[in-house]
Amino acid sequence: MQVLGDKRPVESDPQDRFIQLLQGIAQQELHQTIPTGGSAAGTDASELTKANPDTTVVVFGPGNMTAHQVDEYVDLDIFEAFVTIYERVLTTYFE
Repeated sequence: MQVLGDKRPVESDPQDRFIQLLQGIAQQELHQTIPTGGSAAGTDASELTKANPDTTVVVFGPGNMTAHQVDEYVDLDIFEAFVTIYERVLTTYFE
């Protein structure tokens, strides 16, 4: 057996300023509670944190239950809401 990919688990403090900002703005834009939690899925976060393990990472984006399927899609209104969320988070974070 040969290991072709080794994605190490990562974690960030849910009280981190960036996570709190993202969560707050997302809740305003989406009009729903945005919980923090973990995922068993592999992401690029394990690669991005190799050089700096203290980097805050968040996996957050538009989607639904069709992820990684032949008929995967995202509704346009949800996509546009996430564009707004990202714009607000980045401009606020870097003020």
